[in-house]
Amino acid sequence: MKLLFLGTGSAKCKRLEEDQIPEGARRCSSMLIDGSIQLDVPIHTYDFLVKHGIDPAGVTDIFLTHSHDDHFCKETFLRYAKAGERRLNFYCNTGALEYLGLTKEEMALVNIVTFEAMDTFEAAGMTVTALPSNHIAGKNEQTLHYVFEKNGQKLFYGLDGGWLTGKEWNYLYKQALPIDCAVFDTTCGEQPGNFRIGTHNTIPMVRLLVEAFNENKVMGEGGKYIASHMGPHIHGVPAEETARILAEFGVIMAYDGFEIEI
Repeated sequence: MKLLFLGTGSAKCKRLEEDQIPEGARRCSSMLIDGSIQLDVPIHTYDFLVKHGIDPAGVTDIFLTHSHDDHFCKETFLRYAKAGERRLNFYCNTGALEYLGLTKEEMALVNIVTFEAMDTFEAAGMTVTALPSNHIAGKNEQTLHYVFEKNGQKLFYGLDGGWLTGKEWNYLYKQALPIDCAVFDTTCGEQPGNFRIGTHNTIPMVRLLVEAFNENKVMGEGGKYIASHMGPHIHGVPAEETARILAEFGVIMAYDGFEIEI
């Protein structure tokens, strides 16, 4: 799998026009798999692809983690829906639909697939398992993490969510292993007392997750750990220092435009 990080920040990232975003700044978090499968659709993703010479019409499938507006921007989503000749596939938790603000006419523009947490299904040439994350969005919505399996490789995508839920860990520990790459939420950085501790990770929490994944052989040999979804207003340390700290226990700090093959 080839991963391209379209954004690596949290909800408080500056919402400027693409051409006004300072060099090195973080956009709201999103990621592209193999050039066609996108995770979340926040405000800047469409223009960011264009900026890097990638045709947004090449995005055929979008998976939503949850309905918060730093992960779903209706206007950006509709730009994807209307791009090119293909019919866009959109995947989300059943309960999330009511919080996206889409009209019946807008929903008719795409192929919508809904599912529940712990469902496993085939989509976009992959086997996908939706896992319940420890995060809070719409009242009737279950926020999600994902495991994607393609050509024998497994990717865990765990942005937005503090730690792991019991069901989620049980699946990773007993069924998903070994995985080849884990993308962890690192919103709160070095601020362990931040009130978001129940729904977002700190760097020390990521360290413990890495230790648990390694000790229980959830991560395969040579697997990669990546940190994303960093809150610039609460992270507490500069990017260079964050990268150094994470590297001490084997985690790569992602940045907007970061590419890696697993």
